[in-house]
Amino acid sequence: MPGTVLAVGVIGCAAALGVGLAASGLAAVQSQRAAAAADAAALAAADAASGAVTGSRATAQTSSPPPAARDWTRAPSTGSSRR
Repeated sequence: MPGTVLAVGVIGCAAALGVGLAASGLAAVQSQRAAAAADAAALAAADAASGAVTGSRATAQTSSPPPAARDWTRAPSTGSSRR
């Protein structure tokens, strides 16, 4: 039964090759994810250093306090200096 031993050897070799290729593919995917995260962090740091981004979105978009903190008991101003 030399053919059986040969078949088992071929199957074992194919399985080992498949596991090795899967492991190297997984390593390549993880490497790309790490590179993308590093690029994103570098871009964010460059934006912050250049002044393109200042603080969080809430502070960058508006200078007025959030609606819950406003005093709704006063009438809104009309912009006129005479009363």
